[in-house]
Amino acid sequence: MSFEENGISVRNTSGQEKTQCPKCSHTRRKGSDPCLSVNIDEGVWHCHHCGWKGSLNKVTKIDKPKEVIKPKPPTTDIPEKVYKWFEDRGISQDVVDAEKIGYNNRWIQFPFYKDGEVVNIKSRTADKKFMQSKNAEKCFYRFDHMKGMETIIITEGEMDTLSLVLFAGSHVRQDASKTLKSWAATACQR
Repeated sequence: MSFEENGISVRNTSGQEKTQCPKCSHTRRKGSDPCLSVNIDEGVWHCHHCGWKGSLNKVTKIDKPKEVIKPKPPTTDIPEKVYKWFEDRGISQDVVDAEKIGYNNRWIQFPFYKDGEVVNIKSRTADKKFMQSKNAEKCFYRFDHMKGMETIIITEGEMDTLSLVLFAGSHVRQDASKTLKSWAATACQR
């Protein structure tokens, strides 16, 4: 069996290339975008849009996308020792409460909101063990707060984000980037 017999158009005779997928490109708004990765030497392919994959030896079926499951909002009844843990890291109880951070059986839970709904929860322990809700939607922490922003500051983790929230207020305003640059420059001079 050949690539052509599978409807795959390749230009080269060896190596790897990306091309249009014969299964889904014709249905896409940007149908000319190459979404099918082809390894010509190994005779295998995989579509990064529809999941169709196969080999010249055996064609496999399209992977069904996993069903996205929205988790329930976390329980916000937080023990005093957890508030103390946040306080030791410079995060106030007001910020913890405003962000609706939860706690369940030694796991601190950071809810990820999109359009006002919890779409994911990232949990961590005090000793830095992490997990996320299974099959939940992936998005930025505080996604709803990004809407309409001219400048977005992406941090490494939720605790860094909370530090910025504490410093700049619950909505980092467009002029806050100047304040943050000034603050960062001051902090670097110390």
